[in-house]
Amino acid sequence: MERDDPKVKVSVCLPTYNGARFIHSAIESVLNQSFADFELIVCDDASTDSTLELVCGIHDERLHVYRNSDRLGLVGNWNRCLELISGDYVVLMHQDDLMHVNNLAHKVALLDGYPAVGFVYSNIRRIDESGSVIGGHWLPQAETDLIEPGMECFQRLVLQRKVRGESSKLSQF
Repeated sequence: MERDDPKVKVSVCLPTYNGARFIHSAIESVLNQSFADFELIVCDDASTDSTLELVCGIHDERLHVYRNSDRLGLVGNWNRCLELISGDYVVLMHQDDLMHVNNLAHKVALLDGYPAVGFVYSNIRRIDESGSVIGGHWLPQAETDLIEPGMECFQRLVLQRKVRGESSKLSQF
């Protein structure tokens, strides 16, 4: 589907399915970013709970809501989101995650400052339902920022057999 919206720097894709429990907080964490040149694409995968109603109750010109008429499944819905982007960079986010207020600003600055970099991610803090930090990342992470060749990063992840998707990734398209 083509949109007439002007091109943005970042497209944040939020595929969702029966995510009513956390979706409002996830969306608000994106809309409250210190970096403003983004669109938020929520693509609902034919939810049977109140997810779509909750999302449609949020009014922000950066929010674009789509609903699949049939279930596509997780990967199919992520791909559907990617079909809808207009940004130079894309973030795939989970419906039960929260985004730190400076997440996009830091990542866009890094990608703009290092044109050879095509993929960035950040460490995470795992939280419980009350928002209390209960742990860090599942994988050992560097304590400081670093740029590492992509092949080394993926080999490390594969060798540790701990490949996971994280909302904190930002890729250049």
